[in-house]
Formats: sequence, C-alpha cells, structure tokens
Amino acid sequence: MVYQDKLISDVVTNCFDERLITKNDNLVIALSGGIDSMCLLDVFMKLQSEFDYSLSAIHVNHGIRGIEATRDMHFVKNYCDKLGIKLYSKEIDAISYSKKRKISLEEAARILRYDEFRKLYDALSKKNRTYILVAHHEQDQVETILHNLIRGTGIKGITGMKIVNGYILRPFLYSKKSDIEKYAKDYTLPYVVDSTNNDITYTRNYIRNEIIPRLISINENACGHIIDFSKSLNEIDSYIDAVSEYSYNYVCKDEDKDIIVLDLYKYQELSQLIKSYVIKIVIRKLVKTVKDIGKVHIESIIELTDKVKGGHIDLPYNITCDKKKDKIIFTKNINNISMKRRKNK
Repeated sequence: MVYQDKLISDVVTNCFDERLITKNDNLVIALSGGIDSMCLLDVFMKLQSEFDYSLSAIHVNHGIRGIEATRDMHFVKNYCDKLGIKLYSKEIDAISYSKKRKISLEEAARILRYDEFRKLYDALSKKNRTYILVAHHEQDQVETILHNLIRGTGIKGITGMKIVNGYILRPFLYSKKSDIEKYAKDYTLPYVVDSTNNDITYTRNYIRNEIIPRLISINENACGHIIDFSKSLNEIDSYIDAVSEYSYNYVCKDEDKDIIVLDLYKYQELSQLIKSYVIKIVIRKLVKTVKDIGKVHIESIIELTDKVKGGHIDLPYNITCDKKKDKIIFTKNINNISMKRRKNK
C-alpha cells in the first residue's frame, strides 16, 4: 500500500514492514503533549484499523515545571478522553530524586520516567506483547550522539539510540523533525510547548539550540551524515559484541547469580578492546546495566589483571573485583566491602 504522508510511510517501513509490531500487540504512547508525541499518537491511531493492535498512552508529570506541568497533564487527559484513548497518568518527584542521588535534574527525570514505563510494561506484558513508544526523531538521535561524545564515550555511545531496545520502540527515529512539524500543521494537531526547551542551561537544550544549528550552517546535511556514521558504527559494534560474547564464553570458569569467575590466563590472551567488552558483559550479567561503569573502572580492572600479585577493586553497584592466583572474581555484594575493611574484620 502507498501512503501519501511521509511520516506515516516512515513508520510503516520501520515498524510494520520489519514486523517489529504485529497483530494484537499492546502499544502505549509516551505522551508528553508536545508536538512529537502528539504526532506519534495520531499516526498510530490512523494505522490501528489496518494493523489491528491495542493502543493506549502514558503521561508522566516530573514535578518540575509547576503550573505548566499541570497544564500539560490536563491537556493530555482531556485529549485522550475526547478520543477514547486509555491514559495512564503518573506523577514523580524528579527534584528530590536528583538531590538524593546527586545527579542532574535531566538525568533524574529520565530515570524516574523510564521506571514508570517499566512498571507499566511489567503489568501489561503479562497478557500481550507490549511496547512503550517514544517519539525520538533524527535530531534527538544527533543530540544523543553529540551529548555522549562531549561526556566521553566508547563506540556504543556514538551508535546512539536503537529503534527498538527491549520494550522501548522509537518509530520516528529515522524521521526528520521537519516532517513531524509538517504533519502537525497538515492535520492541525493541538500540542503544548515546554518553555524549558529554550533553557540552554540544560546540556541537551544547548546542543539542540546552539550547536546543531551551527553544524547545519556548515553543511545542511550534517545531521544526516552523523546518523549515517552512527549506523556504520552500529554494524561494527554488533560485530565486536559477537566476538566479545564468544570470548566471554571462552574465559568464563564459573557463572552464578551473584558471582562470575574468569580464567586469568585466558583473559590475558584477549586484545585490550575485547577485554573491556568482556568486563561489561560480566557487569551486565550481574546487575543488568553498565551505565555507571566508566573508562576509569575498566582500566583499573585491566591494570589489576596485569599485576603480578593479587588485588581488589570496589566498583559501582556494590560489585567487587578480586584477582586471586589464576582467577578474576567478580562478586555482587549486599554492601561494598573495601580491602581496608576486609583486613580489619
């Protein structure tokens, strides 16, 4: 079938032709009320009768923007009520969480938002395959890549976001912001504007409003070239992942829920790059994430394995790494136990 609207055509190509979404799937739109998510909801409402899936929405109030956030929440609720779309409305306290964890407000809001997505996914996926759909588009992908580069990243950070990542689906990821804006105008879609989008004290906003326009002034296809580069790196990263998985199986002596033991001598045979990837596989198996594992942690572990004598390192997530004779032992602890405290026990 030929679709006249480019945004709809992009979604069909990326999600339905690739069979990422199939009949009877449960789709939940992450609906902020902004132009991107409102277009996402509208596109999937138009395609619902053709592809036969369940459709609902979730709105998360981060507790940051006061009256404006309340306005957005009521706008989304009224719009969903009008269209007969089931809405899951959640309120979180990103400010308190940011202070407690000593992280940026941006990061706190993202963590808590995705926690709510996960809870809803866990509840809904018991009956049908479920996806939470977010409206990230091509420019968001470029922002993510540049943001990761600025903070310091490896290959994975430069590959950016994936169109599908577990239960998160990004149907607009390869669509242009201009196509979304045209769609909203053509169909006179209502939406709200987040006033903080222009606040360049937020890193992402600075990248969006200051850096990307300057890149485009140098080359109007700059965003497209960055996306193409990230896709090429993604292929390389997938290959390295496959080699690393094989290498992990080669060096692993024992694997349990809370402890993983590697063969020291086999591990020392690996290249420096694969050593770092194997470490990340270990951490991910123990705690499901490597977000707080930085370059300094990886280098410390590799340095430890190269020492003649044994040693110990405390890592994030209450993980310890010990070198003992011919073994490298990674342990997930209830509490971190430093070497000094061990000696005093």
